[in-house]
Amino acid sequence: MFKDPGLEAPLLEPPWAEDLVRDLGLSVLVQAMAGEDEALATAARSALLRPLESVEEIKYRQEILDDVLAHPGLARDLYAKSGDAVEAARRIAGGVGVGSDSVLRRSLETVKVLLPVLRWLRDTATRGRTACQSEGLTSLFSALVQSLDDAFFSDVEEYLSVLRFRDGVSLRGRLGQRGEPAQYETRSVLSDSSSLAHWFRRGDAMTYVVPERDEGGRRSLSEFRARGIAPLAEAMAQGAKRLVDFLGTLREETAFYVGCLNLAEASDREGLPRVRPTPWPTPTKRSSRTRQGFVCRDLRDVGLALTLGAEVVGNDVKAGPASLVVVTGANRGGKSTFLRSLGQAQAMMQAGMFVAAEAFSSAVAPGIVTHFTRGEDVTLRRGKLDDELTRMSARVDHLAPGSLVLCNESFASTNEREGSEIGRQVVGALVESGIRVVYVTHLYDLAHGWVQDPPGEAVFLRAERRKDGSRPFRLVQAEPLGTSFGQDIYHQVFGGRDR
Repeated sequence: MFKDPGLEAPLLEPPWAEDLVRDLGLSVLVQAMAGEDEALATAARSALLRPLESVEEIKYRQEILDDVLAHPGLARDLYAKSGDAVEAARRIAGGVGVGSDSVLRRSLETVKVLLPVLRWLRDTATRGRTACQSEGLTSLFSALVQSLDDAFFSDVEEYLSVLRFRDGVSLRGRLGQRGEPAQYETRSVLSDSSSLAHWFRRGDAMTYVVPERDEGGRRSLSEFRARGIAPLAEAMAQGAKRLVDFLGTLREETAFYVGCLNLAEASDREGLPRVRPTPWPTPTKRSSRTRQGFVCRDLRDVGLALTLGAEVVGNDVKAGPASLVVVTGANRGGKSTFLRSLGQAQAMMQAGMFVAAEAFSSAVAPGIVTHFTRGEDVTLRRGKLDDELTRMSARVDHLAPGSLVLCNESFASTNEREGSEIGRQVVGALVESGIRVVYVTHLYDLAHGWVQDPPGEAVFLRAERRKDGSRPFRLVQAEPLGTSFGQDIYHQVFGGRDR
């Protein structure tokens, strides 16, 4: 999943994660990726809500996904086989007994169960390293082929045979300062040429047979045995755990790619376009401002398409140099849908996924934030404007230059003059701090004010309306009008225009 091993440490979801899920319709994407599989759902949500922040890391994951899409059975098999093996190991680990004998027995059974999977993994890696092109998969497969060689399996088979101690346990030790037995050590029962012989030592011994009715002697022997094999049991347990942990990690990381396969299949069924997006470096206040926005062709709302089960309209936008994109136009003209599709595409790109478009390029954002209009607070503790300002304040404290803020009818809960003034001040401060803003609004005073005096490089989009009042649900590059054509909605609800 990561080119830089330092990025493998768990990252926290942003404080506004649930707002992102709701506003961008990410739950629909997660459902399409996961179905009923909780592991797939966890991997999908994690990738979408903890985006990568460098072009190099995004491209590294994109290349792996290209291989996975070209060989879909590979990722599905890796996920299924590793998952089955981990579940089998967990069932064995749930057995009773805490002594050295029990620990050793469970460890041996675990390794025995994992051996067929490891052999399959070695064979799969042998084929996969020539079939795949990505750095991530070829490196993984080469490492597996090198580690899981014939000598490894030969050694493990010998462990499984010898450490069952079918002929008893041969120990050696010495007396402590008070004459008590101390420093037990298992004597070797391996051939001198065995690669495992370093676990054991050889030596001569005298023999004493405990009488059949000597219960104390038998208890002492049992204690001697437990002490003697304890280091072996611990070493075996650690070895088994490392194998289980590796397979568990393999399952967790392949889960993301299996989810991508599921989403690709669902998107194909709905006839959605699918493209590998192009990430641009995160812009800074001192860097060139020519690539701080985004460019898209036929960008679709994946969640809406999957929910409706029907074709949805795409949009073409060229906002590459823009730090502010203002979207106005007819009510129910597709403004919110476009904003949602852009947020989805940005999150999917920075997860290393494909995007539902013919083409999509965007600057990498250290943070993705939504600020969508909400209903009245049912607790009546604060009004809508108070809630909007509180939510915006909580978000800007976490934003770094280059972050992307998606606003949908923000500050429209007050009158036009006050809402416009608040919007101008908030957006002006964000843009001045190097933060990108896409702002959907029907506040004409706000939008027209930005036409006359934009806080930075600005692009204006408008939802189309035909002469007959119908909506094609497309955006065109155009300055705002003084109306949102709400009258069209009135006539649809209350009757024809001749009334």
